[in-house]
Amino acid sequence: PVYALAFHVDYWNYLGWKDIYSCKAYSLRQKKYAQKLNSYVYTPQMIIDGKYQFVGSDRSKAHHYIDKALNRKRDLQLSIDVKMNASNGNVNIDYSLDQLPENSVMHFALVERGLERDVKKGENRGRILHHDNVVRVFRTIQLMNKKGSRELPIPEDVDESMASIIVYTQKTDGKIVAAKGQDLL
Repeated sequence: PVYALAFHVDYWNYLGWKDIYSCKAYSLRQKKYAQKLNSYVYTPQMIIDGKYQFVGSDRSKAHHYIDKALNRKRDLQLSIDVKMNASNGNVNIDYSLDQLPENSVMHFALVERGLERDVKKGENRGRILHHDNVVRVFRTIQLMNKKGSRELPIPEDVDESMASIIVYTQKTDGKIVAAKGQDLL
């Protein structure tokens, strides 16, 4: 499977409307990728497998790099179990790897599909923007054990029937070595 994550950046928020899904941390994340990939920051930017970047509207490159990533042999197996915590409204994620990769982190993302935004001002004034897999919560841990758990908050405005958890392991060089996703409901 392909796990798409839409990190909404905040550096366009001065153009007359604010993207309510944007986050400064996501802008900083994009800048770090630009440094690592010897590139620059722009939108829409697509990064595949932690190492290929290009203009996100280029379908041909997207298909090429997605195919390349999907055909790469993966030696690491990741499994996740996602459960809602009725006592506090958060989501618990248990993860298990068949081996512990060196120099790696584990990323946990809560994403939401089917979002729409009626834009009243700025360059997109009068348009309804449609968004899928918008990252609503994102956490990273240093990977120290093959098994573990993480709890994520669920923002009050998230439609749980349209939300998923995506977990992925990434080497410090940027390479994605394992990924899994599971719907909340």
